[in-house]
Amino acid sequence: MLESEVFNIKTLPITKSHTRGGCSKKMLLVARQSDIDGAGGYTLLSKILAAIKYDIDADCLLVALPDGNDVYALAPLLRAHQITDVIAFGVNPKHLNMHIMARLYSPMQFEDYVFLLSHKVTEMDGNRDFKMKLWKQLQALYLK
Repeated sequence: MLESEVFNIKTLPITKSHTRGGCSKKMLLVARQSDIDGAGGYTLLSKILAAIKYDIDADCLLVALPDGNDVYALAPLLRAHQITDVIAFGVNPKHLNMHIMARLYSPMQFEDYVFLLSHKVTEMDGNRDFKMKLWKQLQALYLK
C-alpha cells in the first residue's frame, strides 16, 4: 500500500482573483499574468480564440497565474466549471499539479477534458512556426 504522504504536494488554490471570463463553452485557458499583461498578450490571445469562433470573455475561463514555481490545484476548477478543454500557454503542467509528459502542440485526451500545451502567448507573437503549430491543432479540435 502506498503512503499518501509520498504524494502530498503543497498546492495553492486557483482563486477568483486569478480568473476572468464566462466559460460558456467550457474552455479553460491558463497563462502567466505577465504573459497576458505584457506586449499585447491579451489582445493576441483574443485573436487566436476569435479564429476558432470563441469569444475570450464569454466562452472561456482565463486563469492568469503569477510568475514563479508554485503549484496550483487545477482539478477543483475543472470540476467546478465542467471544463472540457484546457489550453496552457507557457505554463508547465507540473505547476498545475499535472504529472504528465506533455509535448507542445500535441493534444492529450483525459477522461473529462482535452489538454493542449502551447508556447507563451508573447513568444508566439512574431513566430510564424509557433502560430502555425497551434493553428493546426485548433483547427483539428474546434473547426471540424
